[in-house]
Amino acid sequence: SDRREVEMLPVTQEHVSQRLGVRRTTVTLLASKLQDIGAIRWGRSRIDILDRRRLGALTCSCYTMLHDRTQALFTTGPDAREA
Repeated sequence: SDRREVEMLPVTQEHVSQRLGVRRTTVTLLASKLQDIGAIRWGRSRIDILDRRRLGALTCSCYTMLHDRTQALFTTGPDAREA
């Protein structure tokens, strides 16, 4: 969602569980908690991002580091990385 800057992700619980290496029940439990605090809306085969700032506040510090590095990678291009 960060790179695409969209508020809706077309994704299933099964896909999320496979990507994270956890059971679908774990995804359901955590998604329900995020929905309860108003950060997302979890629907059939989709996640709607309702409060990106709140989601960011719930992430670990590694998210910010990875996000910043990814942004730099996509904005500077391959020539800047070779220097």
